[in-house]
Amino acid sequence: MMLLQVISNPATQTLLIDVAWSEPFDPDDPILKFPNVLITPHVAGVTEHSYRSMAKVVGDVAIQLREGTPLTGIEVVNCSKAMYPLYLVS
Repeated sequence: MMLLQVISNPATQTLLIDVAWSEPFDPDDPILKFPNVLITPHVAGVTEHSYRSMAKVVGDVAIQLREGTPLTGIEVVNCSKAMYPLYLVS
């Protein structure tokens, strides 16, 4: 795995991972043996501030959809390839 080569390099200071490639994370995964790796559950970004920000974006977009005005605060990504449009909050 390329990631193991990178993290093994002494020049690499730290690897931070927010989402594991398998859930639950395999306790025998070799990446866990490195002291310079920090893995957080995907909910690590769930804070009161993030919830308020998400709620504002959803509310703003709902109003824009209702009024038929151009959408702001989001970006459509890979719409032609996705079954449903994917949105990024900007």
